[in-house]
Amino acid sequence: MHLTIAIIEDEQPARERIGELVIQELSGETEVYIEKYEDAERFLKALEVKKETAYPDVVISDIDLPGMNGIELGAELKGNGIETYLVFLTSFAEFAADSYILEAYQYILKRDMKERLGDVLRGIAKEKQTSEQDFLWVGDHEKKLFYKDIICVSKVKGQKYSEYRTKKEVYRERMPLFQIQEQLGTDAFIMVGRSCLVNIEHIAGISAESMQLDNGDVIGAGRELIWEVKQKVTAYWRKN
Repeated sequence: MHLTIAIIEDEQPARERIGELVIQELSGETEVYIEKYEDAERFLKALEVKKETAYPDVVISDIDLPGMNGIELGAELKGNGIETYLVFLTSFAEFAADSYILEAYQYILKRDMKERLGDVLRGIAKEKQTSEQDFLWVGDHEKKLFYKDIICVSKVKGQKYSEYRTKKEVYRERMPLFQIQEQLGTDAFIMVGRSCLVNIEHIAGISAESMQLDNGDVIGAGRELIWEVKQKVTAYWRKN
């Protein structure tokens, strides 16, 4: 198991201290590669030359940075569809509300860093390891799709194909939806009507007669069906 961790902190002693703490807490458990940046702008420039597979697994960022602050950096990453675990550090508790709006993985006061950072990173490592074990092969083993990346699977109208939708690509396979659901074998995917399997973790919102996915797609459904979806979503998040 390995993690790539980007540390963004403008004060060099603090930056080095965070790196040392990461190594100390994860040593012997996880292989760690650390990148260090003194501001958000340098970090974003480094991302421009990286391929998607080279993005860091975790970004540990001070919130109070010169120039672009940590909250703004988090919004930039989210807006560009860069999936990474965000861990915010700060000396000021009033920043907490802003970090929650961004759905940061954790918000840690610097005075609590020694006690909390190790547990947070171990939790991320465990979650990442689990997500990498859940995948399926699509199209005669041509493409490996992780469950977490599948937004929905829908039946192609008038054809015997089903389409797997991710944020970047669409993949087709000659297999009925009920068989795909059996193959997935997880309650994270729910059937909506007869023509769509939806990954609960990609549902961004539910209204009276439709649901919005985090790629912008909207799936229409009747009120009774939406009620059933809400029950399944609630049950899933209570368990997970």
